[in-house]
Amino acid sequence: MTKSRRKWTLPIKENEFLQSPKVALPTTKRLAIVIDCEMVEIANGQQTLAFLSAIDFFTGKILINNPVKPKEKVHNWRTKISGVSAAIMDRACAKGEAILGWQAARQRLCDFMDEGTVLIGHSLHHDLKVLGLVHANIVDSAILTSEAVFPHIDCNQRLKRKWGLKILANEFLNRNIQGEKSGHSALEDTYATRDVVFWCMCNTHLLQTWAEKTKNQEQERMSAKKKRKNERKNLLTQNVNDYGSHESEEILRWSDIAEDCGWPHPDTGYDPWSD
Repeated sequence: MTKSRRKWTLPIKENEFLQSPKVALPTTKRLAIVIDCEMVEIANGQQTLAFLSAIDFFTGKILINNPVKPKEKVHNWRTKISGVSAAIMDRACAKGEAILGWQAARQRLCDFMDEGTVLIGHSLHHDLKVLGLVHANIVDSAILTSEAVFPHIDCNQRLKRKWGLKILANEFLNRNIQGEKSGHSALEDTYATRDVVFWCMCNTHLLQTWAEKTKNQEQERMSAKKKRKNERKNLLTQNVNDYGSHESEEILRWSDIAEDCGWPHPDTGYDPWSD
């Protein structure tokens, strides 16, 4: 079977991306902002912004916490993940609480920031893409924690693995997030990201201990995966006709490729599109 990742494309054209505003002194912009975006699916499997939360990193003050009404027709609200539904969007529009389109959401965020502002998020590149924003001054909690586990990876190499915000919040903060059946709360994720980064900054020794433990667990997981791969290879070379053996083969196959396809990993439950 050919392995294919679940890929999302954007309705935003390359020439619609904007650089964050230049610094103008004296500045009244925020020094650091934490953001989280929730996305929905539109035509042709594209994703677009449907909710934006932003808080001041230092004070925790809420700057933005609004639905963003897509200009395009929504094909899948992905409510279980996004926390946004057609009814929620309609109510927000009726109350005048919805931001109309991703460009307006980007401008609302840029009202609080400039190129000197540190933007903080979890898997922040997804958020910047749906905002059509180019910004270099960032802290990404997914990268921060992954680099703690794999400190010797070259900057040009892809990180071997990133950990979901739900896992990090549970292990660092003893906080259970993303548990609502109605979907994620962007604001909850924003505060969790802020507190995970704070924790990493203030507990460097504990972060190192976690990283060493996690690296050992990851090595054990990869060894087990390699073993399953070898077992599968042996099964494929045998002339097996009974149903039970074929069933085992399928179990091995799907457990190995689930993570590569972008589905929640059977061991960690991490879905890269859920943060």
